[in-house]
Amino acid sequence: MQHFPISNYGGQESPAGLVAFLADCRKRAAELGQPQLVNISLDVFHIDPLAVLEAVYEPANQHFFLENPGLDESVAAIENVYQKTASGPKRFQKIKGWAGQLLEQTIYTGNTEYPYCGIHFFCAFNFFDDEQDVSGFPPAQAFVPIWQVSKKDQYSLAIANCIVEADTPVELIAKRILGAHQRFSSFPYQKDESDVSVARVQWGAEKEAGGVKAFEQAVAEANRAIEQSEFEKVVLARAIDFEADAKLNPLDFLDRLRNRFPSCYTFSYSAGTEGTFLGATPELLIRVKDGRLRADAIAGSTGRGSSAGDDASFGAALLNNDKDAREHQWVVSSIVNRLKELNLEPEVASRPRLLKLPNVQHLFTPIEASLPTDVHILDIIQNLHPTPAVGGTPREKACSKISEYESFVRGPYAGPIGWFDARGDGEFVVGIRSGILKKNKLRLFSGAGIVRGSVPEDEKLETDLKFNAMREVMD
Repeated sequence: MQHFPISNYGGQESPAGLVAFLADCRKRAAELGQPQLVNISLDVFHIDPLAVLEAVYEPANQHFFLENPGLDESVAAIENVYQKTASGPKRFQKIKGWAGQLLEQTIYTGNTEYPYCGIHFFCAFNFFDDEQDVSGFPPAQAFVPIWQVSKKDQYSLAIANCIVEADTPVELIAKRILGAHQRFSSFPYQKDESDVSVARVQWGAEKEAGGVKAFEQAVAEANRAIEQSEFEKVVLARAIDFEADAKLNPLDFLDRLRNRFPSCYTFSYSAGTEGTFLGATPELLIRVKDGRLRADAIAGSTGRGSSAGDDASFGAALLNNDKDAREHQWVVSSIVNRLKELNLEPEVASRPRLLKLPNVQHLFTPIEASLPTDVHILDIIQNLHPTPAVGGTPREKACSKISEYESFVRGPYAGPIGWFDARGDGEFVVGIRSGILKKNKLRLFSGAGIVRGSVPEDEKLETDLKFNAMREVMD
């Protein structure tokens, strides 16, 4: 990458300076004989990325959104200047290699200090590396956006990415970027009044993929395999289909989800007219920041009580439940062992704690490690995914059976979704408590870990609890 300091061009408030910067990028493109990916990070006073995304939303345009209201951070990416898809066991490495090649032809300027500055790659990976694609969601996809807006605490950025070639009309590009920056700096945040609110649509009867007894039958089959020692645990999911009487805007769901679940990660990855994968997940797969890694082990679930006493009783029972403790420890051990395979030294809390969400509570253990510069975030994800929390134990044996047990295609459900940047930082969550929205149709997903002693009816009740995360924002 090449850095052209914005101070050399009169700062971010200089229109003539932006033209001069882009002219220098054009000169470099001519000298090297290849296009340059140009990144311009400009700070703004205040921004709400979801409100910006809502105001410029076009169903045909690709977008990405990730927010954790509890951490006061969010990022939105709009349209793409470059994109890449991949499949097969090496899909993570293919995306990593593609990003590395783009960075070799990247020039950046502007704010280099704020969170989310510089080039970012926004990604969605399916649960399986092949043969379980949903239309619009191949096994791996990533893109560099044209526009990116972000907020972390008091820091807000508006970023433009563009391709500059030897004959690019830089004056027109500069005008477009400055116009967008001025708009982002004083955004009207006006929503199209013709949009149909989720609150006003009528939903038809729900339909369970495979039939109403498909899940219990799958759990029973998995139980028999566990009794025969084929594997120790497998995570099985359900899919429920809904149809509304009008087209739906995914951003309406996101606003409801972030308000209902402020301690979760609200996410959205749009494939344009092919649909949008969205949800509010409690599960951080991995975060890398300044050479430190964090991964969350989440497994074991129970409901919330109607009073403080009931709630505490449910939590205490979960902490002391042998089945849930075994299931949780498999997840912790798997993450730790797979980090050790990369020569990392994980730091693990001595006991699990409770993660309390509005409709459910989980066993939760944070895991941290120092990260060498030669280990990329996608290297770690390739080793970690899928964890036993969404796959099974042993991983290969259990996951090879999932397609036999489930009566639908997972696509991006329970896959990693997130971003990484040129510095090596990044954040990926696990795409659970989620659904795929396309026009007026919505498919929701929910899963449960099946271990020795699992009761089909109880596991279905657990998935119902998890379905409620999305069901509650449909009304």
